[in-house]
Amino acid sequence: MAVAEIFIGAFITVLFEKLASADLIRLARSAGIYSELHKWNNTLSQIQAVLVDAGQKHLRERSIQVWLHKLQHLAYDIDDVLDDLATEAMRRHLNEETYATTTTNSSKVLKIVPTCCTNFTPRTIKYGRKMSSKLDEITTKLHHLVEEKNILGLVNNVERGNRASRRLEETSLVDESRIVGRESDKRVLLDKLLGDESCNENFSILSIVGLGGIGKTTLAQVLYNEKKVKDHFELMAWVCVSDEFEVFNISKAIFQAVGGGNQDFANLDLLQVALTEKLSKRRFLLVLDDVWNENYKEWELLQRPFMVGAPGSKVIVTTRKTTVASVMDSVHAYPLELLSNEEALSLFAQHALGKQNFDSHPTLKLHGEGEFFFMLDDKMNAYDQNEALEKFHHLSYIQRYGVYRKFKALQRARRLRTFLALSVRFLYSWQRSSLSNKVLVELIPQLKFLRVLSLANYSIKEIPESIGGLKHLRYLNFSKTYITCLPEQVSDLYNLQSLLVTGCHLLSSLPDSCVKLINLRHLDISDTPQLTKMPLGIGALTSLQTLSKIIIGEANGFKISELKGLLHLQGQISITGLHKVLNAIHAKEVNLQQKKGIRDLEMEWSDVFDDSRNENIEYEVLEGLRPYEKLRSLKILNYLGMKFPNWVGDPSFVCLTQLTLRGCKNCTYLPTLGHLQSLEKLCIESMNGLQRLDSEFLRPKYSHGIGFPSLQVLEFRDMQGWEIWSTIGGDKDVSFPCLSEISIINCPKLMEMAIDLIPSLEVLHIEECSVSVLRSLVGVSSSFLELSLKNIKGLTQLHGEVLKHLGSLEHLYVTRCDELRYLWESESEACKILVSLWDLRVKFCKNLVSLGKNEVNLDSDSGICLESIRKVELFNCPRLESYNCPNGIQNLDIYGCRSITSLTFPTLHDLPSTLKILSICYFDNFEANCLLNKFLSSLGYLSIARVPNLSSFPEGCLVHLTKLIIRGCDNIESIPEKGFGFLPLFCLRYLEINSCKNLKSFPHEHLQSLTSLEELWIRDCPNMDYSFPCVLWPPNLTTLTIGGLKKPMSEWGPQNFPTSLVKLSLYGKNSGVVPFAKSEEDVRNGNNTTSSSFVVPPSLTLLQIHGFMELESVSEGLHHLTCLEELLIRSCPKLRDLPEMLLPKLSQKASIGLLSPKSLTLMWVDYIILHHSNTKRRKEVQMQNRIHSFSKLFDNHHSFIWSLFAAGK
Repeated sequence: MAVAEIFIGAFITVLFEKLASADLIRLARSAGIYSELHKWNNTLSQIQAVLVDAGQKHLRERSIQVWLHKLQHLAYDIDDVLDDLATEAMRRHLNEETYATTTTNSSKVLKIVPTCCTNFTPRTIKYGRKMSSKLDEITTKLHHLVEEKNILGLVNNVERGNRASRRLEETSLVDESRIVGRESDKRVLLDKLLGDESCNENFSILSIVGLGGIGKTTLAQVLYNEKKVKDHFELMAWVCVSDEFEVFNISKAIFQAVGGGNQDFANLDLLQVALTEKLSKRRFLLVLDDVWNENYKEWELLQRPFMVGAPGSKVIVTTRKTTVASVMDSVHAYPLELLSNEEALSLFAQHALGKQNFDSHPTLKLHGEGEFFFMLDDKMNAYDQNEALEKFHHLSYIQRYGVYRKFKALQRARRLRTFLALSVRFLYSWQRSSLSNKVLVELIPQLKFLRVLSLANYSIKEIPESIGGLKHLRYLNFSKTYITCLPEQVSDLYNLQSLLVTGCHLLSSLPDSCVKLINLRHLDISDTPQLTKMPLGIGALTSLQTLSKIIIGEANGFKISELKGLLHLQGQISITGLHKVLNAIHAKEVNLQQKKGIRDLEMEWSDVFDDSRNENIEYEVLEGLRPYEKLRSLKILNYLGMKFPNWVGDPSFVCLTQLTLRGCKNCTYLPTLGHLQSLEKLCIESMNGLQRLDSEFLRPKYSHGIGFPSLQVLEFRDMQGWEIWSTIGGDKDVSFPCLSEISIINCPKLMEMAIDLIPSLEVLHIEECSVSVLRSLVGVSSSFLELSLKNIKGLTQLHGEVLKHLGSLEHLYVTRCDELRYLWESESEACKILVSLWDLRVKFCKNLVSLGKNEVNLDSDSGICLESIRKVELFNCPRLESYNCPNGIQNLDIYGCRSITSLTFPTLHDLPSTLKILSICYFDNFEANCLLNKFLSSLGYLSIARVPNLSSFPEGCLVHLTKLIIRGCDNIESIPEKGFGFLPLFCLRYLEINSCKNLKSFPHEHLQSLTSLEELWIRDCPNMDYSFPCVLWPPNLTTLTIGGLKKPMSEWGPQNFPTSLVKLSLYGKNSGVVPFAKSEEDVRNGNNTTSSSFVVPPSLTLLQIHGFMELESVSEGLHHLTCLEELLIRSCPKLRDLPEMLLPKLSQKASIGLLSPKSLTLMWVDYIILHHSNTKRRKEVQMQNRIHSFSKLFDNHHSFIWSLFAAGK
């Protein structure tokens, strides 16, 4: 099907709907422009009649392509005008309603008294005249298009070919070699597909829900063709349903797929009887692909034959709509998320190049932010740029720096509809969210036709009032910004459908007038802790589907009863302030049980338990707020009642996967939750009244069945009164068959435990509990992979009775266990049991002396050690005396273990060393001869910090280093030139030498030959006494941080930094004055330079100047830095000025940050703000005034940080 039919045809249909609007027609008649709109209707009908013919011919005839492009752009213009008229009609309609209500004193929400609500007023006539010129222009263009279509010979009402009218069907076949990602989705869905969970019917429905093209059908194909699936089901059928849900056709397709043959049936009854016979007592899998039907009666009719299948039968449904999943009573609605960035890029490369990535085509690699503007600048002439921008409708870009220059071109894109910033994580997260204030204040208000505006993740503090002028906006996103409020003018955006401010942690209020946003469908105010009240009248916004946070107010505030009219609420909802609901009838009126779209529900009362609260009322309120049974997640917080209503834990909640009960301090027992068939995660927190947890938590007395059949994660936290946990009830039914993780945190009184075996348990976290909890729980499973212990009272070591259950353990984490002296009694015994342990971390255990009380001698021939260990971290264990490294260790990190006197490495016996990473900090007894051990010969990463006994480095070792860090080693005097990665052709990439007071030299003469070195840090080594000659620098260096050496920089001589340098940080302690030169030629010719000038390459993106105490000005030698994105100047107290010719360049950069005393920095800030002034005199006057006022403002501050993005405010 051609684009003309898909896009333009649909667009014109929308235009017809707008032209038929009663409010718009009423406005048009009163403004005297109805006849013109009537002409549009007739002309568009003529054009619509030839679209099929144009769509079939446009690929062959260039002239028809041009005609379609003209029509497309004119359709946008018509839509803009009609939207303008509809908005004006809506405004007047609202004002009329407000006028009627306020004159009768029936409303106290809005008090706007209009004077222009009647027809044929002077204002209406003036508006009509204003619009007439626009309408006339469009009418002329429409007339020309009609004339051209006649010349082109386009024919009316050509029938579309059958092939074009049908949606392409997907089959069950798939080429799995071309599938990217979805491994985790496949695993989860396979578990659900092959699981034997109980169900009210013999079959259950698994819905895969997601956006079009996201991969729903492909995932269903993969599942359908999985060998395990084919072996599990006796009968399988695949049916592509698509647009039309024809019960007869679908039933016949299923019948044929399960072996029924190509038999004819006179009616549906005969067909379904035959299908029932085929499915009877047989386990089947049916895939219904691309379902759109929301009619429950049709679905109920289709699924009647499925009832006779064997238990465990499944129906997979792929659909774009969650409502379809609800209508079909899907037990498992699985939302399919987007692919990761890497997977999406790989998929793109596969379709574009037939390869997994773009490595073989580096010119095609994506460069991210600003790509559109680079394309305009580099590949188009000025005329083409302007023409493209005038027709430009949608902009999405990867945000990093919101520089005004970057967006300035959009001043000509007046028809822009979408301004969408996409977030990308960068090293300096604060930079990625900066935005020039001029973009917000000057540029965006000019884009009058915007429908979508997203400035999420930018460091915006205030939204200008001019936002109210963007009357066409449908989507507005200021999420994760620093705004404190929304301007009242937001309420003038009558067309707004989505308003998102999630994650705005400083937002404290919403405008009272936002209740005028009658078209609002999505109001996301989640994660806004400062927002403590809601405007009255929200309940009148009956189109709302998303209202993520509901704040119940005091007597005159927002009432819970306002929610009863919001029939379309869906997704995630948090209701806070429920303690302010004083009448349970109001809660029941909300009728949450009928709001079937709500999936995640949080109900919260105050955490202040005082006499103003009534437990009986709160019980009735919670009882009245029973949600729909297809709820996925439920949280109940700070509820005062002594017991929960019966619906909490009711097995009818077949889709509930997560449940949290927190802060319900009066409850003395938990409801029976074990019959929640789909529950996967259960969190019980801060329920101080609970003392005993027994088998009734799993199932009621005298009932049977598996308790918690799907539970995977169980967490108890801050249970101050909990003493007993018993799951033994005398019956034979098992419990927790899928439980893989238990966390028990801060339960100090829990002592008595009688737990049935849980063979599936793999992860155990115990924190702030007694050692008896560990002893009881460790015996319930022999499959532990991870054990985390923190602040365990009474734990002196892991005794044999604990160790014997840890044969599968891979991760052992022990933290803040102050009574622990040894991890285990016998290291030889531990070696025999912990054969799978590869990750060991012991931190902040102040009495730990040794890992094993009886340690293994590595020099012996016993061969006994923890050979599986690959990673060890020992942090802040001040009494630890020794550590024996196992044979296979790859990563060793020791920090703050000052008492270690023996660090033993194994003997290799001609085997290769495995150690790759060694990091040692605050290790008083580490000596140089340790580095000569052959076991360290394979090191690629070495970090040594604060090791006082280390006075020298031995020569000739550690030749394979790629990263070397030496910090705070005051007794080191030199680093040898042989070894440590310094020799040419070795692979050292990162070198840092920092704060070594007595270090005098290192093999600097080899730097130039280190072609692999990319990052070099040499700082605060006051005895390092030599200069860095001009030709010294490594040729591929990208990052250089240097300064604080014995000889001032001013005496180093000229420095020509490598052209590869991207980031340069100069620390000027004891530096003198260092001028910058534009080029090496300037140095040779003496052009405004000295013998010590530094030549900075134009590739620089970051320049940091710190601690230049004598620096008074920055020379013009920086003027050529066209790539600079950050300029940071700190602690330069004599800095007075920047050269004027440098300022225009700097003002185009992404970020200028300054940390300097008092008004000295402010002079610079004002230069940046004012360099756009029209006259030099005006600039000088403004600067003098501002310097004076800012000097007073900051006079009492020793230092401050001023961050300025682009051209300032």
